[in-house]
Amino acid sequence: MSDKKIFFFDIDGTLAIGKTIPESTKTALKKLKNLGYYLFICTGRPYQYAFKYFQKYVDGFISSNGRYIVYHNDVIVDKPLTQEQIRYFVRVMRKHHCGFAFLNHDHGYLESDNQDIIQKSIESYYPGYYLLQFDDCDIQGYMFDIYCRDAFHLQKVQKELKDMIIFNRHYPFYSADATILGIDKGYGIDQVLDYFHISLKNAYAFGDGTNDICMFSHVGHSIAMGNAIDILKEKAEYVTTSIHEDGIYKALQYYQIID
Repeated sequence: MSDKKIFFFDIDGTLAIGKTIPESTKTALKKLKNLGYYLFICTGRPYQYAFKYFQKYVDGFISSNGRYIVYHNDVIVDKPLTQEQIRYFVRVMRKHHCGFAFLNHDHGYLESDNQDIIQKSIESYYPGYYLLQFDDCDIQGYMFDIYCRDAFHLQKVQKELKDMIIFNRHYPFYSADATILGIDKGYGIDQVLDYFHISLKNAYAFGDGTNDICMFSHVGHSIAMGNAIDILKEKAEYVTTSIHEDGIYKALQYYQIID
């Protein structure tokens, strides 16, 4: 087993606010790199999004909630949704009159009758990513987002899919990204630790949301941000300050990894 340390960071609410990384976090990442440690993003976002905005800060990516993993130019895991899965989830979304977006590398396939959702989704990625007109047989992706009217609407869909999916809600909105059970961020971390032959005691994970819960049982050191949901804080080894209060930097100081 390697004695080298490795760090896994969720993006939204942990590493960054939108596409902006706090200056203290940039400093912390630079110090970790100078120490020779491995740095991985671990996100529900698709690979191209994570690579486009954050590649200069890390060594690799666990993207699409564990379904696509890259270290430099090496693809470690590549597990897109099957066409059968996509057809089934599309039927469920339409049955409940939800908007949805299946997320592939180069394109997202977005269907919604809410113009605000369409506009916000387009703004949150980059021009040309989302396709608004497509045939069902053209849909590809590693995961999907769901857009609902209210909390009750989202709960109805969650109830139907509770044995297949965990939804990570995007507070304060009634949207969420989907983790299909069986492959998640924890699975992704296992693949990376095995790839580098790194033990749990040398693995650290930072998160703030529902889809970060599965990370925490797959590392030796789990850190919840101060702005994290309560259930994640309960499962964390350490709760740091919020992303707005230098949470990542202070946690690394707590573990005496950086000064």
